[in-house]
Amino acid sequence: TTGPATAFVHTYVLPNEVDPERAWPILTRAPHGAYVTVGTERAFIAAPMHVNADYLFVLDRDPGVIRYNEVNVALLQGSYSPGASPSEMRKKYLDLRLRGSEADWQEALSGRYSADRIRELHDWWSSEIRSSNSRILKVFESPPLDREGAAFHGANYLYDDELFAKVQTMARTDRIQSIVCDLGDSATFRRFSDLLAEAEIPASVVDISNAWYEQYLGPERFSGILRDLEERGVLTSESIV
Repeated sequence: TTGPATAFVHTYVLPNEVDPERAWPILTRAPHGAYVTVGTERAFIAAPMHVNADYLFVLDRDPGVIRYNEVNVALLQGSYSPGASPSEMRKKYLDLRLRGSEADWQEALSGRYSADRIRELHDWWSSEIRSSNSRILKVFESPPLDREGAAFHGANYLYDDELFAKVQTMARTDRIQSIVCDLGDSATFRRFSDLLAEAEIPASVVDISNAWYEQYLGPERFSGILRDLEERGVLTSESIV
């Protein structure tokens, strides 16, 4: 991680956007490189829509966001079965996510975590995510309506084999990283931009949510982030912000 998590007044663990399909025109023309964003499902939804996304970096200072992403990556990895079709693996992932018991998680994740850690993650997911009253989460986790304008239409990897296959492959190859990073702390963010520069990974898309921009960062801090990436050669003329 790039820095310690700090107190967070507003938390955005659960998804709060229902029309990510509007990003298709932008993401289909984005160059190769890293998708840099914040939050939870907004990242997992957008990454497979971005056909040239080589990496997904999710930066957030909220410990709940980091844990959600850790669990989701683990479930994506744990649903992989050699020889199984994308549809079969997607259905296994969905079952682990929505209904899987602790025993199911122990079987799927045993090669990645200790039994105690799996129990802890399962208990947290069951109490904080499955038991949530979030209307948007329930819509997201339900089969989408097949009509233009419906929530998550054409952009829900939970019910789309092609989108699922891409995000699962990114998870399996360790190309999804969820990092504790305070975007408002220039020194902390600089360590992240240094990592990208040293690895020679360009920022394809820098996607900061409206909530982050309006309630926390503002134009001056956001400009500082872009300037920092540009100075290190990570942000190019083809990057989308």
